[in-house]
Amino acid sequence: MKERELVGEWFLPGSNLKLSGQLLIDYEKRKIELVLYGTHYIEDLKINLSDHNNHSEFEHSIILGNTHFESVSIINCRWILTKPLGKDFYEVRYKGSMVLHRVHVNKLGDLRISKALLKFPYLSSWYDGTESPFKLNYEIDRIPNSTSRLVEISKNLKFNFIDSFQKRDIKFGVSYQTNFEKLLEFEYNDFIDFDELLRDAVRFCKLLEFSIRKKIQYKIFSITVGSSCLAKSDSKVNDSEWVRVSMTFFDSYSSAELIDKHDIHQNFMLISAWVLPQNELDHIIQKWYSNEAFFSIYDYYLDSHNWFEGTGAVLTSVMFNNRFLNLIQALESYHKKIDIEYIRNVDNYNANKSKITQLLNGDLTLINWFNDSIKGPRENFNLRERLQGLLSKVEPIIQHVLGTNNFFLSFPDKAKEYRHKLSHGDIEGMDLGQPLVLLFYQAQFILTLLILGTFNFNEKVIVKLIKHNQNCIRDLNEIILRMKKND
Repeated sequence: MKERELVGEWFLPGSNLKLSGQLLIDYEKRKIELVLYGTHYIEDLKINLSDHNNHSEFEHSIILGNTHFESVSIINCRWILTKPLGKDFYEVRYKGSMVLHRVHVNKLGDLRISKALLKFPYLSSWYDGTESPFKLNYEIDRIPNSTSRLVEISKNLKFNFIDSFQKRDIKFGVSYQTNFEKLLEFEYNDFIDFDELLRDAVRFCKLLEFSIRKKIQYKIFSITVGSSCLAKSDSKVNDSEWVRVSMTFFDSYSSAELIDKHDIHQNFMLISAWVLPQNELDHIIQKWYSNEAFFSIYDYYLDSHNWFEGTGAVLTSVMFNNRFLNLIQALESYHKKIDIEYIRNVDNYNANKSKITQLLNGDLTLINWFNDSIKGPRENFNLRERLQGLLSKVEPIIQHVLGTNNFFLSFPDKAKEYRHKLSHGDIEGMDLGQPLVLLFYQAQFILTLLILGTFNFNEKVIVKLIKHNQNCIRDLNEIILRMKKND
């Protein structure tokens, strides 16, 4: 289905004004538009084209609809167009970001979500490995039953990995094919709001991005909410029951084709069920969600990859330089998180700063001067020493993979040199050539090893993962090649 049209009456929550119109959902162009007809805007303002530009200020968190087929809630609606169709009769268009089907909701914040059903690409290859149902052949007269696996991620969150099978007729009564989807259901012990659901979904996307080194998108099929937080439901339920609400939400993906991808070669996944047992993947997911102290480091690492590759967009020298700086920032930050003395200095600094601020008795002038003048906590190491400490930490792994550490020995000194050049503007041009590219690959690889360490892998497991992954092997070959060219 490429398009869907829902005709009916549309109104704001609590308003008596109802306007005729149609909701247009274009699945191919990923557009949600509401088209209304009449003499007034939905806010009950009479349309006057002489000042219609002022109407661009009107945005609505929710517009409700009663259509011929279902009740509808359109979320985050923004006016985009008013045009005359005849004398004192107009067409008004709004753009929406999301549609909740078969329910009315007065406020998005009213939703109390207990479950959400999502789809991520490559999920079966990543989580099932050789046992992926996508790889299996089924007898013509048998369709497997849908199965699920429930995994506790945190005190409030469980993942339910669902294998869904559907029969689709190819020739009615003669032949059919079995369609397989691996879906992921987020289950919450305590209800959450929609923003928290999006944060959890994006967090899982980032784990797949780290594992697969591809930009990952996702699709939300439905959310389960308490019926008491709905203004209306087409389903007959009691106030104490939960209601599964299907939804149309395009902001989380750019193409349905990207979401429908199941298969990816095992050698291009750094972490997957191809090299680790499924219970180890469960542990990795748990650590990924609980390692809040490392979230910013994970983000720096993911941003260091060229997500524009294959899109035709150009990665400029300025962008590349900034990504190098971000990698060094991530390495420095990582070292500070394992530097016990520095952590103690930070705690003492914050405690003493708070005491002195209290002594200033709310004098904003003095407080601002104090905050602007005071230096941060005492540093135990300079940048070179921190980078050297991290290199020493991963050297045994590099030794196992390459048989030598020679290709990284100059990294601490050179990385410090180029970091200071870029930070202080001590350069004649933005393109710093092959030396910076080499440092970028070295920093990225070291950070890869350190992030694997945040999952509590031992050296033997990390070596196994690196040797199995073609992306890491290519990165190491780039480092070796560029080192030899520099020599």
